[in-house]
Parts: sequence; structure tokens; C-alpha cells
Amino acid sequence: MTVGLKCTACGAENPPGSGFCRQCGKAIAPPPDEEPVRVAGAGKISWGWVAAGVGLILLIQIVVNLSVAPLILRKMVLETKDPSPYGALGVLFLIGAAVYFVVGMIVGRFSKGYTVREPAIAAVVAAAINAGLSVASDSGSIAGPSGIVVTLVVFALLAALGYGGGIVGEKLQERAETPRRPGS
Repeated sequence: MTVGLKCTACGAENPPGSGFCRQCGKAIAPPPDEEPVRVAGAGKISWGWVAAGVGLILLIQIVVNLSVAPLILRKMVLETKDPSPYGALGVLFLIGAAVYFVVGMIVGRFSKGYTVREPAIAAVVAAAINAGLSVASDSGSIAGPSGIVVTLVVFALLAALGYGGGIVGEKLQERAETPRRPGS
């Protein structure tokens, strides 16, 4: 049998884990012996973790672009009988996608509290910076309706990867914070 929480303002019974009273809407504090329920997105956005995520994504991309990208392009485009850049671009996109997911996981794991917004915001900001740099260097363009649609799809995909990495990182954080019995 589960015992509900009693509202201190109006005395109404509420289901376990309720954050607010069903009757009067006042906040309900859990009993001292009960763990508070972690709610995704609760609390303020930690802009420091957003900045750390953006910086880490951009740093890793710079390293990949200076070291790995030339090797992939040389092997897949210049040293083949049928030089097509699309295979190499696909491989580089997959590497970039992995970077967004892993950085999201790192931010989700080490940021305090239960929030997965920071990795998603970091992914969108880093994607916007990358798009701006691409347009500024004339290596890419988002002009026209199809370019805008592709840009929005890429932003959504990268935000989803950052968010997904954040969820995995939060699960790792939960596991690290859960006390373990000796010998288990």
C-alpha cells in the first residue's frame, strides 16, 4: 500500500511523488526520509555548462578537421578510381554526430542536478557557429528554401544527439550517486 502526501496548506491527500497539491496547487515537500523525485529540466539553466559543451564540441571539431578529415578525404576521394566526396562527407558527418552525442553525455554526467537542456542548447549553438563559419568561408550556403530546410533538419538532429547524450549522461550520474551495498 502506498501512502500519499498530505498537503500542509489544505490537508488534501496527494499521490506519492507529487510536487504540488491537487486541491490547492501549493508545493508539497517530500517527507524527510523520502528521496525527492528528480524532474527533467527542473531548476535554472546552467549557462556555464552550455558554454563548456559548445567549447568542447568546437575544440574536438577543430582537432578532427586538422588531423582526421584530411586523411579521410585523401583516402576516400583523392586515392580512389571514382572520386566522389559524398562518402567522405558521410563519414565526417558520422564523426561529427558522435562528437555531439559524446559531449552531450559528458555535460549530462558532470553537470549538477537533473537537466538535459544544457547539452541540447550547446549542440544548437555549436551547430549555429559551424553553419556561420561554413557560410562565411563560402564552403557552404544556406540560401534558398532547400538550404534552410536542410539547415533546420541538421540543427534538429544535432540538438537531438546532444539531448540524447545528455539523457545517457544523467543516467550515468544517477548510477554514480546511488549508494551501493558493500560486496555488490
